[in-house]
Amino acid sequence: MKWWMSPSFRITLVAAALAAATPALAQARYSGISVDTSRIAADDGVFVARNLSRFMRADLRASFGDLLTRDRNAPSLVVRLTGLKTPPLPNTGDTSDYMQGEALVVSPGGHILARHPMQAALNAGYSGAWYRPENERLRLRNLSRSYAYWLRREVAGR
Repeated sequence: MKWWMSPSFRITLVAAALAAATPALAQARYSGISVDTSRIAADDGVFVARNLSRFMRADLRASFGDLLTRDRNAPSLVVRLTGLKTPPLPNTGDTSDYMQGEALVVSPGGHILARHPMQAALNAGYSGAWYRPENERLRLRNLSRSYAYWLRREVAGR
């Protein structure tokens, strides 16, 4: 029997073909990360969108920093935030803050390689003192951190 006809060689060949056909996004490196908050700006105002974008960029750099590369041929990660809900006061019935969107893995040529829809929810009182002037900013900050944390687990598998 020829070596290329052996069962062990065929099993190895099939395993290699499956590995090559399945994109290993868990091992992916990203050439950059960007955040799109245009939908948030339209729905909740430019001030909220700017703050959220700033928080999200920092949190994504912290979460995905070890996966960033200078390789221009690597895909980029685009986080598109599409919804934000923060009730006015934490003690008025609905006590959760929500943010939703999706992460897109985009090839250097602009093709979407993968989509990862995501929603994060936190207790509105999580930021602490709802009566303090910076409470709204703290709520956005905490929601951004939570979203980035769970997005890393969804996209990179850890």
